[in-house]
Amino acid sequence: MLIVFNMFNFFDLDIFIRFRDHKEKNLQTGWNIFSEKNVKKTLLSLGARKIHIYKFKVNFKRLQRLDDPLRCWSVEVDGERKMLNGLNILHPFKILTCIKKKI
Repeated sequence: MLIVFNMFNFFDLDIFIRFRDHKEKNLQTGWNIFSEKNVKKTLLSLGARKIHIYKFKVNFKRLQRLDDPLRCWSVEVDGERKMLNGLNILHPFKILTCIKKKI
């Protein structure tokens, strides 16, 4: 069984993010978000089955914003608690589960 906690995009778009701190010259990478469809397709090609992706509900108290803008904190959006970071990315956290076919 495979269990993954990560960000997955509901839309059929893989997202590759680059950013630059104002003190830096080079672009940094991070917070890539793969589409649920592409992840499922890849897992199926590797022999996975019973693939499920569950929405992760942020059900803990407010995480405060700290000096590190790349660390996420919690905010309320549309009546739900969500995670945000200094890149203005609302983190679409989900839990993926699957099992591999028996050989």
